[in-house]
Formats: sequence, C-alpha cells, structure tokens
Amino acid sequence: MIPLDVFGSESVAADLLQQVRWRDGVSCPRCRSDRTVRNGSYGQFQRYLCKD
Repeated sequence: MIPLDVFGSESVAADLLQQVRWRDGVSCPRCRSDRTVRNGSYGQFQRYLCKD
C-alpha cells in the first residue's frame, strides 16, 4: 500500500485513482455496464449507481 504523503494530498491521490480506475469512462464493477448515474460523494470520491 502506498502512503498518502507520497501524493501530497488526498485530492491528488483521488484524482490519480480515478484516472487509473476509469480511464475509459465510469462503468459498473459488477456488470461492466457504462450506464451509470452520479449518486452523491464520499469525501473526495464521486459515487455512482448502475442503471442496469
């Protein structure tokens, strides 16, 4: 596990994670559908719901 102080801040780490995890756009981790909608946030992270 990489310590957060390597990134400088939580928001920088969150941005990097988002770029790596969803480089082709947001998709559902269970069914891989790209039909998602925003559903609030958790700290620095955007939450999504699958529409399928």
